[in-house]
Amino acid sequence: MQKSLLRYQDENVKLKELLSIRNNAVNSSKTGINMPEPTEYEYLRNILFEYMMGREPETLAKVIAAVLRFNNEQTEQILRKQESERLSLTNSLRH
Repeated sequence: MQKSLLRYQDENVKLKELLSIRNNAVNSSKTGINMPEPTEYEYLRNILFEYMMGREPETLAKVIAAVLRFNNEQTEQILRKQESERLSLTNSLRH
């Protein structure tokens, strides 16, 4: 239970950071500038590193999908794939 709470708190922090980045991107696009800010690039770089290291793949998949502005269908496909991989790993560990 405690582990789940910590995971949700961590996800909440990451999503708040993402919301901040998105708000900055919206403000930038109003001025016609569509280049990622250095902090946004660094944030994405760190997220991708953690994802590639296998840490919290489902949570980070959501964050990556949001940062890269995948549509709902793409995001759902990614999340289904992550869930499938998690279940496959869980089943293989049981045997």
